[in-house]
Amino acid sequence: MCIRDRRRVHGDFRAALFEIYAKVYRVNLPEIVKPLSEFDCFNAFFTRQVKPRKIEDRANHIVSPADATLLTISEVKSDKALLVKGVTYKIGELLTGLDSYEITKEILESMKRNQDGKSKVFQAIFYLSPGDYHRFHCPADVTFKRRNHITGYLDPVKPSYVKNRPDVYQKNERVALFGEWEHGFLTYVCVGALNVGSIEFNFDKKLKTNEKLHNPKEGKNISVFDYTKMASFDIFAPVLQKQEAAKNCPESEKGVLIAKGEEVGRFNLGSTIILIFEAPEDFLWNVKPGDKVRYGQSIGYIPPDENNQVAC
Repeated sequence: MCIRDRRRVHGDFRAALFEIYAKVYRVNLPEIVKPLSEFDCFNAFFTRQVKPRKIEDRANHIVSPADATLLTISEVKSDKALLVKGVTYKIGELLTGLDSYEITKEILESMKRNQDGKSKVFQAIFYLSPGDYHRFHCPADVTFKRRNHITGYLDPVKPSYVKNRPDVYQKNERVALFGEWEHGFLTYVCVGALNVGSIEFNFDKKLKTNEKLHNPKEGKNISVFDYTKMASFDIFAPVLQKQEAAKNCPESEKGVLIAKGEEVGRFNLGSTIILIFEAPEDFLWNVKPGDKVRYGQSIGYIPPDENNQVAC
């Protein structure tokens, strides 16, 4: 049976079937909200809810967006960002879908909200395995203003494959959310994987992933949705068409605000999340590559200064 199968599983077999899967992939069964017998198909089990957790609520901390293995944490200084030791990927293509787009040091600096030279750009990459909880959450209080949806391939994203194919993140289907948190810009990228083209956002029902390519010669579609204008258009469309789409859509306020720890959406099976964010130059990680993390736990923080004494 396909792991993305939505066909019903007979009630008499559900508990036994999902218990076998849980044993193989080390699923944390005690935290699941519903009894296994109530999941009527594999997809329902993969996108299961879990019991509420304590979210790290200290304002100077950023939290993990998912239950995952942390592949990489690093400072971002150019278009080539660290994937694993000795291997890099291209951030410009990841975020835009344009293979010729390079984020130069000048562009990187211009992306920063803080222009005082006292902030840096950091990244963290999270791999969700088939046994992990498949919903993902917000790492801070974030206002999302725009998304880029790049339709591409659905190659595996497991670490052993990605190490030998560093362009996977640049070529697979993905959705990049662009927003801001207290300390600057924050970009939240959801990367599709083998059998996992379906990415869903709770606040954006217009997003449709894993669909037929409109531009097969390009090998991808690139569409943009502006949450401040509620406007959607294809990046390959004529300029006038894009302008008309924006003009005919009503203004919202500042975008879509999602609180720290709040559920953002779900994958249909394991995949990858990449956070790229601005933070003060003294930002510190409290996790390391290879760590198993859970959504809501702190992964890094800004040390308190003399004027803002917050416990670390």
